Amino acid sequence: MFDQDLSFTSHLKQISRTALFHLWNIAKIMSILSQSDAEKLVHAFVTSRLDYCNSPVTP
Repeated sequence: MFDQDLSFTSHLKQISRTALFHLWNIAKIMSILSQSDAEKLVHAFVTSRLDYCNSPVTP
């Protein structure tokens, strides 16, 4: 998880890529989703990953 400089840089890049991947996939099917369903998918696949990533870096 830590690189040689004891930073989360590589981990944060991977989390960002994964979140963007899921956002892109959700955007492709937005026309068949209700807003409520889209919000659930974003929370499940994007927000949860970003929140998980955020907790170790917050004081």
